[in-house]
Amino acid sequence: ILTTKGEFLLNRCDFSSISTCLKNHISESNQMSQPDFLYELFEDFMDDPANQDFSMDNGLVCRWLTGQAKISPKISAYYSKPSNQKKLAETIHQNLLPLMSDCNMAMQDIYTLFIQDDTISDAKKKNLASLYKPASSRLLFLAKLISFGMERQFIKRDTKNQKINCRRCPVTHCAGLYYGQ
Repeated sequence: ILTTKGEFLLNRCDFSSISTCLKNHISESNQMSQPDFLYELFEDFMDDPANQDFSMDNGLVCRWLTGQAKISPKISAYYSKPSNQKKLAETIHQNLLPLMSDCNMAMQDIYTLFIQDDTISDAKKKNLASLYKPASSRLLFLAKLISFGMERQFIKRDTKNQKINCRRCPVTHCAGLYYGQ
């Protein structure tokens, strides 16, 4: 799809779009800074003694969330392990869902983003979608999707074409989903 200025508009399911959607579903009364959001999301990683020397630079966090920089390989490697994906699902349940006004809509928006991304193979979609269908494994679906979003090929966002005041993430209107040609 081309925008009116001729740039490509892709609904790409990557770490930036998933995390932006999650953050945008946090209710107004529970809003937090970008670094605080990532500390809540990556609590297991940050609490792991092996990562005690890791710190999140505010500028880099902003670049991760806006799609200007690939997330730290140390974080993506940590969450590539299935046992840590299960921890991530539990952390999302404990730390983020209670902050959302409608967590089911957040999951639905992220699932739609995932299903409509034509850069993901049908086989990968089938594999991950099987976790979404039973409500009991939706958080594991989300954790595995976040890991997938960190691990897939990084495509830097074109910031001059981004809309930056998106409140929620109804995929077609979401800020941060614009890419340069």
